Amino acid sequence: MFMKFARTGDLKPHLLTHSKEKPYAWEVFCKSFSQSHVLKRHLSTHTSEKLFVCEVCSKAFARSDNLTSHLLTHSEEKPYACEVCGKTFSQSHDLKSHLRIHNKRKTLCSEVCSKAFTQCGPLISHLQIHSEENHNL
Repeated sequence: MFMKFARTGDLKPHLLTHSKEKPYAWEVFCKSFSQSHVLKRHLSTHTSEKLFVCEVCSKAFARSDNLTSHLLTHSEEKPYACEVCGKTFSQSHDLKSHLRIHNKRKTLCSEVCSKAFTQCGPLISHLQIHSEENHNL
């Protein structure tokens, strides 16, 4: 299947979706995206009014597709399995994050001290240490 673009300038951004290159980054939560509009859509999940509420846990979302994806966390359905250890996940991004543990790829670095991490959670916790240090000065 081939895609056609009305403008030649639209092909290059589209090709980024097929590469590992993600030049549009939001450092706060270790997210990067291949296209700027995807970054903007992601940011809206943090800034927009959250009208879609989970009936199970009351967590709210700005977009209906995020709620739909979230609902899998409450079900037994875990369609994403690690080929290395067999652990299963309800979300594809959780599997991708998990795989960094097996690859021992510490691709997430603290900009303050350059300490490296495999997952965002520990990096965010680590950055709190630097934040507290700055408040104590």
